[in-house]
Amino acid sequence: MSVYISIFWLIPIALSHLFLEMIIGGGVLKNRFISSLLHIKLDIVLIIFALWLSVYFESIFGLLGLSATTRAVTQGGTRFIIWQKAIRGFLMSVDDVAQLTRGVLKARKNSTKQDENDDSKFSIIDYLIIFIGILLFLSILFAPYIIDMSYTELLDILKNELKPY
Repeated sequence: MSVYISIFWLIPIALSHLFLEMIIGGGVLKNRFISSLLHIKLDIVLIIFALWLSVYFESIFGLLGLSATTRAVTQGGTRFIIWQKAIRGFLMSVDDVAQLTRGVLKARKNSTKQDENDDSKFSIIDYLIIFIGILLFLSILFAPYIIDMSYTELLDILKNELKPY
């Protein structure tokens, strides 16, 4: 979705997903908010990943031998924006595939085991998703130390990405 809209609008979409999860009230966990957050953890991590891409995009192109700044100047910025939105769009679409896969697997599991409704058990994938989210968030926080960037530039990038229009 972020191909057509800014990351700003993905946050209300994730919050509406959180709200719907809270209404459904899934699972054995006593705290519905925490349980709902666990259901949308992939949404949260993918939004953090989109922000990470925004911060590190020029450095990634630099590692590939492509100067994003030069491309933006010589080609009017259109190719840079198209690449950025295409990559971000692809990676945000991973969320849809993961949600569909989770739904299919849960439906199969529920068809064989009717009385198993325990969301408190974490799989390795759940821990991996949370770990990657924390790692991406920390790499955004420490971006000025990792790449040649000031905190002002970092905040400008995040501010531009989180603008509604």
